[in-house]
Amino acid sequence: MNEILNQAKTYAWTSLSYVDLDDIIDYKEYPSSDYILLHHVKDDVVFLHYAAHDEKPLVSGIRDLIHFYQSSNARKLEYRIEFIPSSWVRAFEDVGFVISSHFVDYWLKPLKKFYVDYRNDLSIDEIQKDEYEAFAKITQENRLLSRGYYGEPHDFAQSFLLEPYTKIYTAKLDDEIVGVCATKIYNFEHIDGPILWLREVAVKPKLHQKGIGQSIMIHALNRGYDLGARQSFLACDCDNHGGIKLYIRLGYLRNEDPGQINMIFYQK
Repeated sequence: MNEILNQAKTYAWTSLSYVDLDDIIDYKEYPSSDYILLHHVKDDVVFLHYAAHDEKPLVSGIRDLIHFYQSSNARKLEYRIEFIPSSWVRAFEDVGFVISSHFVDYWLKPLKKFYVDYRNDLSIDEIQKDEYEAFAKITQENRLLSRGYYGEPHDFAQSFLLEPYTKIYTAKLDDEIVGVCATKIYNFEHIDGPILWLREVAVKPKLHQKGIGQSIMIHALNRGYDLGARQSFLACDCDNHGGIKLYIRLGYLRNEDPGQINMIFYQK
């Protein structure tokens, strides 16, 4: 698989740029000399990764792979693929794929401390080990409330915090966790300073629009600044209008690049 990851770098387009070896260790390779196509089934979902110069042979191979799964599996499966170039979307739609999410990048440059009060009835702190399940539960309660957001499994917090420069924060109301946010600082050599990545900003659905998301984000941004971050990044689906309003209010601006288009095929 290491050879495949290195080979993927030679193609014009690929979904493997941000993938580690551990992420694809269980994937199988679909045979082709024109492109790289990896596939893996988990919980009735076929996850696909690719590297290709041209969409036509790749789409043809994916169509054949879907036919193979349909003929050998009685269960109805769905097929997910990420990082589709905008010029390839029509070709994927022609074989039945639809856009499942379109993530765009928002940047806060430079990152400065926020001297504003957030809700004074909230207690915000770093997550404790006995709160990992509660973290996962809140993310899963928000599943698909924003397009492309599926929540995280119960073991996410433990594995995420094994990575360097990571934090997870919880917001509590009357000792109940009602909001969460995960962060990672990276690219310490960047000319504009280290980057704080915000992800998994989630609030219990019944408490949306109550200022909890803004409060935990401000806390995370200030802690990131204290730890050396000087700019911040997050990704958001372009249809998540509520989230976008919050991010703009905090000073984030959308990057002008096309973003990340993800697509899905539902077996009928």
